[in-house]
Amino acid sequence: AKAMADFALAHVGEPYDLSAIVGLHFRDDADEGIEPNPLADDGEWICSRLADMGLRGTEALHRVPLPAAFMIVHLTWRPPQGLLDAPIWEPASGLPPA
Repeated sequence: AKAMADFALAHVGEPYDLSAIVGLHFRDDADEGIEPNPLADDGEWICSRLADMGLRGTEALHRVPLPAAFMIVHLTWRPPQGLLDAPIWEPASGLPPA
């Protein structure tokens, strides 16, 4: 958690990618999120992309590896709800804290 927080804090003040939010509504042909979001800007962030990159960048520190399907989705396509499948929640509940 600290490594992910440090990653996020390193990006405080960087621009927010509003166009990527719009792009989340337009999926690739197979609707799997494998192609990059055509409206995403690599120099800007959306919350789920920041969390996604934080998870991928700290995978070696996780007790449970990220599922293979998690790594297939292009990081500019993951909607916030897609992070619910990430192994960052307590195993007892399987969901984020209420």
